[in-house]
Parts: sequence; C-alpha cells; structure tokens
Amino acid sequence: MFSTLWTRDVGPAMGFLEKIAASRRTAQPADEGWRCRPYRTVSIFISLPLARLGIIPNHITITWGLIGFLGAIALACPQYWLRVTGACLLQVSALLDYVDGEVARLTGRVSNVGLFLDLTNHEVIRNSLFLALGYSVVRSTNNLVYFVLAFSAAVFVSAYQTSFFFAERVAPGGVIKDYASKSLVRRASFVRNAVTPLFLSMNETKPVILLAAIFNRLSWVLTYYAIIAPLLYLWRVCRLSSRLRQD
Repeated sequence: MFSTLWTRDVGPAMGFLEKIAASRRTAQPADEGWRCRPYRTVSIFISLPLARLGIIPNHITITWGLIGFLGAIALACPQYWLRVTGACLLQVSALLDYVDGEVARLTGRVSNVGLFLDLTNHEVIRNSLFLALGYSVVRSTNNLVYFVLAFSAAVFVSAYQTSFFFAERVAPGGVIKDYASKSLVRRASFVRNAVTPLFLSMNETKPVILLAAIFNRLSWVLTYYAIIAPLLYLWRVCRLSSRLRQD
C-alpha cells in the first residue's frame, strides 16, 4: 500500500519536500496540539524509510517501550552521564512513539494490538520514571522522604493522564460534554491560560526530566510532581465528575 501511495500521491517528478508534505498528510493527524509539532517535525523523516523497508509498526512500539524502560533505569544510576543518557533515551522513546503510528498509517497496518501495546508502554514508563527518580535521589541524599514523594508523583501523574480516558469509557457515546455557560468558559479559559505550564508539564514529563538531569536537579522535579500532580488530579476528577453527572 505504501509503495502505491508513494507513486500515486507523491510521484517521482516531485521534489523531496513535496514528498514529505504529502506523506505528512497521510501519516500525521491534522488535529494535534502544538506540543506534538516538535516530534512530528522530525518523526516523518524516520517513518518514511521504515515504511519503505516494510518494518512492522508493532515492532517499533515494542522497541520504543524497551528504550523508554531502559532510560528510566538509567535515571537511577549514580553516574551523572548515565542519568543524562537515560533522559535522552526517554526522548528517543517519545519520538518513536510518534513513528510507529505514522508507519502504521503509511503501510495500512493500524491495529488494536498496536494501540494496546502503545497504552501499556506509556503506563509502564510513566510509573517507572518517578520510581527511578526516587531511588536516585534517596541514594544521593539518604532522605527517605523522597520515596514518599516518588510514590505520590508516580501515582498521581499516571492517574491524571488516564482519568480522561476512563471518563470517556463511561460517558454516553464515549463523549464528555461541557455544559458551562460562555461567561464561565471565558473565566475558566483565563484561569487555564494562567496555569498552562502546570498542565503542560503533566503531559510532557520527559522534557522536564531531561532538563533536570542535565542541571542535576532531579530532587526539584520529584518534589514538584509530588505536590502538583495530586492537586491537578483532584481538579480534573472534580471537573469530569461534574460533566458526567450532567450527561
């Protein structure tokens, strides 16, 4: 399917950039937020060769899951360079997370198994990240309080990211409705915009951890997520519960 698409929609006479643009329209969703753009800008240059080689998308999913898990383990190492390497591996894992879906769409191999593996990888890596950070910080500080912070961060970051998925599973038709008035929406938008960095950091933990590893401030990041994640989780649960009660 991919070779046919390449020939029909792109054509050998078109330039390299036109080929990339046509492949983006096929492989990349058009409704993604801006936080996906840095990864999508690079991912297509990896996806195209892999698709042409006939690489199975699920194999890519398994690969980035293993890379991410190894990156989390490296964060627990005492050597500074290993921790930074682990944080970089997490970024490679995040990039390949976009690649597997693009290859699947380019080759017509989108599957429920692939989605299942994708979601499972996210859950394992997400939780192992903060457990590794907790071990690393406790080892360097001999302060067992950081184990408690690691537990809080691991539980509530994961719960925050999965709560919307769970709400959609129980909502009628799988849709979460918003019955707020326009004035309430405007006020909520103002508040939301004021705290956008907090919400962004909940969904993009890996870049934050990379910066913390480079500047050797893993304890700061662990403390931040241990405090902020429970608060934002409770906010999201209350908001979703309110919407579900009105459905």
